[in-house]
Amino acid sequence: MKITVRCFARDVITISQHSEVADVKKKDKKEIKYLNVCMDKALHEEFDAFCKAHGMSKVGATELAIRQYMDKVNKAFKNAK
Repeated sequence: MKITVRCFARDVITISQHSEVADVKKKDKKEIKYLNVCMDKALHEEFDAFCKAHGMSKVGATELAIRQYMDKVNKAFKNAK
């Protein structure tokens, strides 16, 4: 049995049910939530260029930035007590 996935209008990917790629994707799936962010155009362009320059996805860079920010703020609050 084959599964056909249409990504955008012109791209079609066919994955065999027994394919290693399909098995890896099933194992690696994590629960996600969506985050819509409105930001200054210049900041977005700088962020896009940063991600491309460092070979990072925007999702990966955003998750890392949020994690680092929250860790820093939590540490500051603990030290202030």
